[in-house]
Amino acid sequence: MLRLIDSTKTTISETTDNIGGSMNNVFSVYMEGTEYKTVMKAWKRMLEDQKAKLTTDKNDVSAANAVIPSMSASPVAIFSRLLEDKGGVRLTAAVVKDGQFVSTTASQADADNVKKYLYDFAVRMKKKVVEEEVEKAAKELEKRQDDQKDLVKRKADYERDIEDYKRKISDREKDIQDNIKKQEDAKLQTDDQLKQVEALKSKLNEID
Repeated sequence: MLRLIDSTKTTISETTDNIGGSMNNVFSVYMEGTEYKTVMKAWKRMLEDQKAKLTTDKNDVSAANAVIPSMSASPVAIFSRLLEDKGGVRLTAAVVKDGQFVSTTASQADADNVKKYLYDFAVRMKKKVVEEEVEKAAKELEKRQDDQKDLVKRKADYERDIEDYKRKISDREKDIQDNIKKQEDAKLQTDDQLKQVEALKSKLNEID
């Protein structure tokens, strides 16, 4: 059974949350259809690839000195939280750039960069889910195609068997006709031989 996710457009919301030690400006994205362990693993790997030093506490992941050129020329700190939410995963993150939490109020450009960073990650995770479904569906299709080919082959085999049986039946019908003729010939020969035997017996009886 395929598990298709909704094709909901990926959106990044901005609000405040208790993250990074206090109530701070955060950006949040929901990834429907994704699995918590998969998203958490991918999120931590991406931060590690950007030379960040990670600290993990249950659902919270803090990244210090992350080098993300698309977000900042200098290293940034990211305080994030991942939670399972209605059949998917919600990622919430606060970003500190140059000692200040990024927000639309402080800098539209910086906020847009953070949103783009989270958006790209979320889309990648959602695509991964669908790619896995495509792979499963393709395997199931291949199996069904093989089953169909096998059925077609069986039908062809049955048809060949029928033709073979028809030929055998036709041959046996000819054999039966030949057998009937041979029986008739044999009966004639037997009758003739019987007559000869009777004649010889009669001749034997006539000897005195």
